[in-house]
Amino acid sequence: MAASDRSLSQKQLTEVMALMAQDLDAGEYSFRTK
Repeated sequence: MAASDRSLSQKQLTEVMALMAQDLDAGEYSFRTK
């Protein structure tokens, strides 16, 4: 994972982090509403 992370551009890394944050928010929301 670390090796492939270095090959990512800063823009790609930022986008990936944003998507991960959205997934976490969605998961937390669905967990709270159950």
